[in-house]
Amino acid sequence: MGCDGANIGRGRCQQGRRDPCIGVGAVTESDIHTAQTTGAIIYAFHVTLPTNIKQLAQRDRVSVRLYTVIYELLDDTKVELTKLLSPEIKEQELGRLLIRGVFKTTKNEIIAGGEVTKGKLTLPAFVRVSRGDEILGEAEATNLKRGPQDAKEVLEGEMCGVSLHTNTKLTLEEGDRLVCRYDEEGWTSGHQLQRLQ
Repeated sequence: MGCDGANIGRGRCQQGRRDPCIGVGAVTESDIHTAQTTGAIIYAFHVTLPTNIKQLAQRDRVSVRLYTVIYELLDDTKVELTKLLSPEIKEQELGRLLIRGVFKTTKNEIIAGGEVTKGKLTLPAFVRVSRGDEILGEAEATNLKRGPQDAKEVLEGEMCGVSLHTNTKLTLEEGDRLVCRYDEEGWTSGHQLQRLQ
């Protein structure tokens, strides 16, 4: 349980901190004021909410949640804590390209050709460029060509041309590898939530 936007119970709490505020006894006016100031939720277990405190909470728009079953309290707390977590970026590999030739290199663009050795290349996608075990940099695949035709995807075993956009100059050589990937946004899960409790 924590003060700032998560939960609050009765006890000492410093404003602006995300530390737990836990105590024993009924919910008080002080709890309502602290929750209103910090934007917290009050979780109360096996206590009643006096009428004057309920009215004060409604007036100050403070959420007070009463529980008699501990598992319901824990489940609700996990849901609220999940809302506070940052998204987790998961990298998914789509395919790999072995460079067979480099046709153009400028400060921000590379045009090269090669063979898809694993998976597929699709647009749009980010690529990681490597030479042996060394990672040279990253770029964005902006165009794919299968022969003279533009393509949205190229499959394993096919030859293709690829245009890359880079933020810094990157020099490719024959034999370099491109790993085509995309970032998928997910949410942090159970094991990270457990560290917050």
